[in-house]
Amino acid sequence: MNNNERKRAKALFEKLREEEQHLTCGDEAARIYHQSHLHRFHKTIEICKKLAPNPHIQVLDVGSSFLTKLLAQEYEKVYTLGLDRTKDKGGQQYKSVNTLSLPHITFDLNDSPNTNRWPKIKQVFDLIVFAETIEHLYIATEYSLTFLSSLLSKEGILLVTSPNAAMIVKRLILLLKGKNPFQQFRLYSENPGHYREYTMKELSEAAARCQLDVIYSEYINFHVSKLSFYGLLKNIKPSFKDSIVLAFRRRNY
Repeated sequence: MNNNERKRAKALFEKLREEEQHLTCGDEAARIYHQSHLHRFHKTIEICKKLAPNPHIQVLDVGSSFLTKLLAQEYEKVYTLGLDRTKDKGGQQYKSVNTLSLPHITFDLNDSPNTNRWPKIKQVFDLIVFAETIEHLYIATEYSLTFLSSLLSKEGILLVTSPNAAMIVKRLILLLKGKNPFQQFRLYSENPGHYREYTMKELSEAAARCQLDVIYSEYINFHVSKLSFYGLLKNIKPSFKDSIVLAFRRRNY
């Protein structure tokens, strides 16, 4: 391959990345994400308050979104964990979150397999909110669950929410329409899509291998269906619902 072909490919990749960055990380993307996930944010806060009602505890929110702002309204001590804030430009970002002066722990969860890269922090947390993030990681679930559980206090709770891989729309509707239920890999890797979605059983079994016990589990519809037909299908049985909620506590305390 000659240098001209390399230059042509490089220019093409840069163009495609810029286009995708605009579509997935721009102001309009943030607005759409906020609007479509607003119900999920508020339902997640309800679950947090049910599991951890004390407003004085230390809370860690993995990633930043409008959910972070809601957590900061309910709890006095909220930290965030995720990519460098100057590089985290995902569509989940919301302009009001940037005004929050919350302490931040910079760490890419995809580095969880390498314990030498784990951040050196003294804090432990009574509630860690790992919401709609695990499906964006390209590592085995055991790695991120083990890292986050290492930050739990003695009675701390790790709350995980994720899309349900077995939801009825993915099982049936999309396939009947000839649509792929799985997202494509993105060119703009700083804001990845879903690498893999999980079932309740898969996440529970992965947690057990990490010496975590399930203290709460629920199938839930985080997203309001615009078509009543879809809503009816999702409510035929719990495992048809669009999302999974699991809360864990460390076993060896």
